Amino acid sequence: MPRPLDPLDSLAGRAHALAPRFECTWSEGGLNAAWIHLTGELDVDTTPQLEQTLSDPDSQAGLMVVGVNLATVLLVAGPRMLALYFQGAGLQGK
Repeated sequence: MPRPLDPLDSLAGRAHALAPRFECTWSEGGLNAAWIHLTGELDVDTTPQLEQTLSDPDSQAGLMVVGVNLATVLLVAGPRMLALYFQGAGLQGK
């Protein structure tokens, strides 16, 4: 006997399937600046990818701008990791 459809399960499944996967890239912003571009969900599972991008020697700059306008979800882990990263960078004189 088939299981009855639960509208909430169906909606959640479709939303998850349509959600853009997380991407984290950077580009030069000129004048010793770097732009970090986030797309998709920034959460506890994706913060390591963001941290890796921030630590990339090629993306190091005196000014780093993090663009979250294309991020669909910002859970606590993402902004917290950013705050700790930039706090540590300031303490190291970067």
